[in-house]
Amino acid sequence: MLALLTLSVMTLCAQDQYVFHRMNTNDGLSSNTINCIFADSRGYLWIGTESALNRYDGYNMKAYYSFNRKGATLANNIQSIQEDAEGKVWIEANQSYVIYKGGADGFDTRSNEYLKSLGIAVTIPYKMAADDAGNLFVAT
Repeated sequence: MLALLTLSVMTLCAQDQYVFHRMNTNDGLSSNTINCIFADSRGYLWIGTESALNRYDGYNMKAYYSFNRKGATLANNIQSIQEDAEGKVWIEANQSYVIYKGGADGFDTRSNEYLKSLGIAVTIPYKMAADDAGNLFVAT
């Protein structure tokens, strides 16, 4: 009986415990209307909303806004987020893509040129998807 009780306690202690936190604009999220969520290979949680792109590191939320400024590299209404095999995070907004530049904490708008360097010619609008291995699939 004691062995069964010990085994039961060990089994209960070995189970994973998940903690869920509800986040909203009070926590730094740019909007409560979320279009997409993506977890990248570096551990960031990317959240695309109707008003900005958000990056959560487990402690802090950072919002990347455009506000339609002249020369802005990121549109506000984020539609999809994915990562390729090289670790590039691709963000879709307004029928185009930008690539997140981690070291510079900014965005590269030359996604079409990058795809062209890979031998992929695209016409706008186009759609992209990445599989679990990070392979990119482009539909034009």
